[in-house]
Amino acid sequence: LFFATTVDVPCEIFPPDNFPLWFYRKPSAPDMQVKPSDIDFDAVRGTRLMWLSVTGLSEEPSRESHFAVLDALARKQFTVLDLDYRPMFWSDRAAATAELEWALEHVTVAVGNLDECYTAVGERDPHRAAAALLERGLDLAVVKQGPLGVLAATRDEVVEVPPVPVEVVNGLGAGDAFGGALCAGLLAGGPLVDTIRFANAAGARLSIVLEDYLTGHVPRGGQRSSWLRRHPIAPQVHEHQPDRDDEHGRGRDRDVAPPAARAAGGVLPRRV
Repeated sequence: LFFATTVDVPCEIFPPDNFPLWFYRKPSAPDMQVKPSDIDFDAVRGTRLMWLSVTGLSEEPSRESHFAVLDALARKQFTVLDLDYRPMFWSDRAAATAELEWALEHVTVAVGNLDECYTAVGERDPHRAAAALLERGLDLAVVKQGPLGVLAATRDEVVEVPPVPVEVVNGLGAGDAFGGALCAGLLAGGPLVDTIRFANAAGARLSIVLEDYLTGHVPRGGQRSSWLRRHPIAPQVHEHQPDRDDEHGRGRDRDVAPPAARAAGGVLPRRV
């Protein structure tokens, strides 16, 4: 007999960037007990965007359900995988990497921090991590770098958005805010740089306004625009061309300078 109880997740707060979570989910949590028979696959196929988490691959029957959803979507546009590697849910990192091997072949967008990218593709350098993810056939790779900002790459461009300078109160939920804003931007269309800039700012804003997290308040419309104007950041956008001559066969990013820079023999700077 399985008792589906509410799970507790205390969070310790060590600003500016250390907010460890303590999960009490044993023997299992209700969300990990979703079976394929519980899922409305017509709704799955009809959705414009699907967000799935690597945590859902750590246990059955949730793992089977995630794979069934990915099969049904057939790599539809905006099939998003949150790399979300949490060691306490896995026997070891290799176990997560093994499940990711299949999952990455069935999604179009991947989002993760540097450690999560290392779990997925064995790279901690943001440019190499993004390139390795794109080589799996993804349309978009988003690499969150904490105090170094965000890198997002497609086959055609690389966007680097620096961090928003804020005094962090609580980082809990900042990743959720980032993800929600990313989804909104993808569905709205428009330049990738605008979407990543908005997502980056959304995560930063939540980290300084504790009341928004506690009340579930989501800034809208004019509130978002006003806050972004008060916290200007200058993103970098440049072409992205994987170099297939890399001795390891992975394909390195090659920065292509704009005409003025090329004339001066320069290239665009990288943030590492």
